[in-house]
Amino acid sequence: IRLAKAKEQLETLDHVQRTLDASDLVVADERAALSLAGVMGGASSEVSAATKSVVIESAVFAPTTIRRSAQRHSLRSEASHRFERGQELGLAPLAADQVAALMTTWAGGTVRRGQLDSDPKAVGQTRELAFRPERVRQLIGVSIPDAEQSKLLAGIAISVTEAQGATSVPVTSKRTVSAAKGESLVAVVPPWRRDLELEADIAEEVARLYGYDRITPTLPGRDLPGYLPQPTELRDQVRASLAAQGLSEAVTHALVSPALGDRHAEPVGLVAGPLAEREGAAASETLLLSNPLSADHDQLRRSLLPSLLDRAEANLRYGALSGALFEIGRGYGGAKGGPTEWTRLGIVVWGEIAAAAPGGAPRLWDLDELKRLIASVASLCNAAPRYLPLETGDATLLHPGRSARAIGEGIAGLIGELHPAAAEWRPAPRILMAELALHGLSSGQPSVRRVLLPPGTPPIQRDVALAAPAGVLIGDLIALARESVKLAISVELFDLFAGGGMAPGERSVGLRFTFQPDAAAALDDAITAEVDAFTSSAAKRHGTKVRGAEAQ
Repeated sequence: IRLAKAKEQLETLDHVQRTLDASDLVVADERAALSLAGVMGGASSEVSAATKSVVIESAVFAPTTIRRSAQRHSLRSEASHRFERGQELGLAPLAADQVAALMTTWAGGTVRRGQLDSDPKAVGQTRELAFRPERVRQLIGVSIPDAEQSKLLAGIAISVTEAQGATSVPVTSKRTVSAAKGESLVAVVPPWRRDLELEADIAEEVARLYGYDRITPTLPGRDLPGYLPQPTELRDQVRASLAAQGLSEAVTHALVSPALGDRHAEPVGLVAGPLAEREGAAASETLLLSNPLSADHDQLRRSLLPSLLDRAEANLRYGALSGALFEIGRGYGGAKGGPTEWTRLGIVVWGEIAAAAPGGAPRLWDLDELKRLIASVASLCNAAPRYLPLETGDATLLHPGRSARAIGEGIAGLIGELHPAAAEWRPAPRILMAELALHGLSSGQPSVRRVLLPPGTPPIQRDVALAAPAGVLIGDLIALARESVKLAISVELFDLFAGGGMAPGERSVGLRFTFQPDAAAALDDAITAEVDAFTSSAAKRHGTKVRGAEAQ
């Protein structure tokens, strides 16, 4: 009996050539393996009409080894069925003697004298298993005296003796506890009860023999464990918010085809810093399955967008000219440290948001509406997105001129319109998509909303209109405004236009600052100083001018 060699070949009795694993157990001679031990014999040692001599081999194999070999080779046999459940060691010589007697009686064979036994002392050998009667009473919940426990076990041929001094009691396969003198008993386990290995096994036998129907059901008497917050509470709140705004949740398969998986992958490095540590960072290597169920599900996806786009196209084919889908799922990839995964929110929308009122025009999904939707979701996660141009490699599925990177504290991702080169593109309705990492999406709690008393003074608003070069990003101006005007409680864009009254290559950007002073006129001078500092910084960094300043 030995372990197989890696990739060793064996033809079994069913005449199938099998490649063995190094953990398979085989019966072999000095040349090669003769059978897959405990599962099936080999064709080379099969009995035929020409057979004259037979060597009888009888053994008891470890259940775990046989179970793994049978599963590995998808080979179920009567032998494996028996050995997987464990057999008494004393059955091995008994079975060999019985086979020899049957061959003599039925086949007219002659049995030669002598036999070889690898472990003759194992036959009929008992084992000692220490247990604590008091612990048995605790586990069962019934006060069964020590003497009655011993009497019950004696009914199934398990004799019980007193322990001599302190003993070690096995409570798990790797852990024992020490019992002082007089606290434990020793059960002498017969050889056919190989399943009795731990103290809890003895308690189970005592409970079974005592009678489950005699055990009174009781509720646990100890205090319940402390409150643990729901780790997906924030995610559930995001899902509820999107559903309330008319989106339908989709659940697509994490296993995709090569054609779908290669269409788009989240750019490596798009999500970085603390957000990547919490929500996961994308990896560049595709994870392939070694035993896929089909060619359409042989790799793990690296983005939610191809699957969501596939579902959107299916809806459009069936005549759904308007729709909005979202999914919160994971992407997967391989990195230097091994496989990794990340949690993202994917959104795909097209067509009308709502039907037109009588005499009116319908609301259509566009980038502004999609940004409004993202802002509402980001507010749940205390994130504030700003939008930057795409970088090289971002626009595999997205329109290069109508897409952007969403960047900000607690948020990162891509947003935009479907690329015109995509097979699903059509002039109308236009398909828009977004895939975002949000702080707390994988596991987080919503922030506590605090209600404050209204201030005693009304808020102050200051509007600033800037003439900015067309290439200046609005997000950069707003970020500079928030950085420069510390007293403002909010900064928002209220006006944006180009054309009449503006020089070629310029556009008007209107920013509104809101302040909340504790008393009337308390911050007038400070507000003026900070707003002036902002306009000066904007002029130096971005070449802007305050509109109307030339006429003053």
